[in-house]
Amino acid sequence: MKSPYLIILFFLFGCQHNKQWVCKGNCDNGFGDQQWKDGSYAIGHWINSKLSGSGEKFFGTSSEFVGDKYIGEFKNDNFDGHGMYFDSSEDSRHTGEFKNGIPNGYGVTQFGPRAKYPNSHYEGQYKNGIYEGFGKLSFGTTGAYAGNKYVGYFINGKFGGQGKYSWPGIGYYAGAFKDNYREGKGTFVFEDGTVFNGVWVDDYNAEFSKLLKLHKPPIKSPDTPSVYPNKAYGH
Repeated sequence: MKSPYLIILFFLFGCQHNKQWVCKGNCDNGFGDQQWKDGSYAIGHWINSKLSGSGEKFFGTSSEFVGDKYIGEFKNDNFDGHGMYFDSSEDSRHTGEFKNGIPNGYGVTQFGPRAKYPNSHYEGQYKNGIYEGFGKLSFGTTGAYAGNKYVGYFINGKFGGQGKYSWPGIGYYAGAFKDNYREGKGTFVFEDGTVFNGVWVDDYNAEFSKLLKLHKPPIKSPDTPSVYPNKAYGH
């Protein structure tokens, strides 16, 4: 997905500069429907020729954001308030709070079957368009991380602080994370009931590695915790 802030700039300066549009209603101060020849449109309440309040924008064939749509609240043509952004190319939908064109506050991002991680899902806090604070991340149904889940805290879009990462058929790690990796005290609980407590540094613990090799029957080594890039908002 793309940055809504860039979308706004493209929409304002790209489309309006060419004046390839018509307005049905009042697109200066009132309710109006502004339409472009490529199929783009902007519908809603206008104040000083800018969408303010409830409205909708759709990006047509001449836009790099072709097929994308936003429905929700606007302020001075920015996405601002509660809204939904649909990304056609990334097969995703984000629903939540926006500020100055990007997600801020609580939001839910759902990726569809055509996404890089099909049917993956994030629910939680955003700050300036990225994961920040408490959230829940599911990696979807297919691919390298299919079925993996993380519940915990994010810092600057990455696992940071206390969290729990689960691997289907293996078990889970609950403890400290930093920059997406296990870092600090934590507990690994395998599905067969084996429990290991230790301290990880850069996602590594020597005794835990020995346990993986010596355990009978062998324990499958879990994949390194990972987080997919949420392309919706440029990070």
